[in-house]
Formats: sequence, structure tokens, C-alpha cells
Amino acid sequence: MFIWLLKRLITILISPYITLRSIFFNKPSFKYSEPFKSVDFSIMMDRIDDQYSTRFVLPKSVLEDLIHELKSEKYHRIFKDFNIKNPFVNYVVLYETRTLSELDANKSIYANHWHTDDSLDVGSLKIFQLPKTISPSEGPMEFINKENTKLNWKKFFFRGRFLSYKSQIFNYTQSNKALFLDARSCMHKAGVPENDNKRTMLMLQIIDRKKNENIDELYNKQYHKEPTALKRLFI
Repeated sequence: MFIWLLKRLITILISPYITLRSIFFNKPSFKYSEPFKSVDFSIMMDRIDDQYSTRFVLPKSVLEDLIHELKSEKYHRIFKDFNIKNPFVNYVVLYETRTLSELDANKSIYANHWHTDDSLDVGSLKIFQLPKTISPSEGPMEFINKENTKLNWKKFFFRGRFLSYKSQIFNYTQSNKALFLDARSCMHKAGVPENDNKRTMLMLQIIDRKKNENIDELYNKQYHKEPTALKRLFI
């Protein structure tokens, strides 16, 4: 609990203006919106393989198209709903998750335990897009709303395999919708594919910043793990 509180306190202190701006703003837990039309998921430059997952490196042209579509009128309303005035794409990753072995089935390998993204910037938002509609056996991402997340926090549950408070669990399975999720306020976890299945998904981390994206920097970030406010502070 102490580490959880410390992470959230530090990120609040890093962004006092955005924290103050959000105090009286009742943003949603999540929303579905139109899918991205500009992404060709078959185009990739490189891949980074781990035992149970792979990150695919998208070319700069795809990143540019993504940013252009994201900042078009198409998504203007939904960013307003999440109190983001200046959407800035801080990270893009296209990744694949695979079945865990029996030995590792209960371990947290690729964020497959319930958690919140406490070290992200205050006011950040995550967007997810599936390249195809998936079945439960392919390990869809699971999440709960912020009200049920708070009820779990009240039971001193902050991270782990099983929720402490019985909650409605949502699964993201449909490729005809993009999922916009407040990952700091909503517990979520990666589903684990069954029977040697696998799941591919695109994730974008959005923060509120008056700045244009540097495509070279965004491209190079794909070779590294997701950036956070705490990493930016201490590195």
C-alpha cells in the first residue's frame, strides 16, 4: 500500500495544474469509439521477442498516420470527455501475448494481474485497438470501472490475481471499436491466451501536453518499455 500511495503522490506533485484541473471533472472510466482506419497491422519494421510476448516496431509513416487520425475531428469529442485539452501521443506499441506455461501461470508476466497504472502522468489516457475480433480463449484484456476499483482499494487490494470486491468485469474483444480507458483509475489486466492461442493489440499512451510529437523519438520508444512520469523524473 505504501508504494502505491507514494507513486500516486509523486505523480500528483509532478503535475499540480492537471491534478487541480481534474478535481471537479467527472470523467468516464472508459468509452468505446470508432476504430482506427489508418493502421495497417501487417506493416512492421522489426520485432522484439520475449518468452511470452513480442513487440512489433511500426514504421514512422504508420505513426504519422495514427497521430493525424487521432487529432482529427473524429476523436475531438472523446478527448473532451476525458478532460484532455492537448492530446499528445507519448507511446505507441503493437504487441502480441501468448499462452503462459504451467510453471508461470500464476505469475505476473505481462501485466496479467489486476493493477492500476499508478506511475503514469495524471490525466493520462490509454487507447487500445484490436486488429481482429477475438474470442475468450485468445485472452482479451479485462477491466473494471473506477467505482469498483475504489471499492477494491477500500479493501486494501491494489494489485494481484483476484479482486477483493466482486465487480463487473468488462472484456475488450471487438475490433470494430477502439477502447479509451482511464488506466490510472480503473483496474485492468492482460488476459492470458489459452491452448497456445495468442492476442495482438495496439496500445497508445496519451498525455495532456502542448507540444508536437517527435516522430523519430516516438519510433525509437518502441524499442523500450512504456515510459511513465516516474521514469521521466528519475532517469
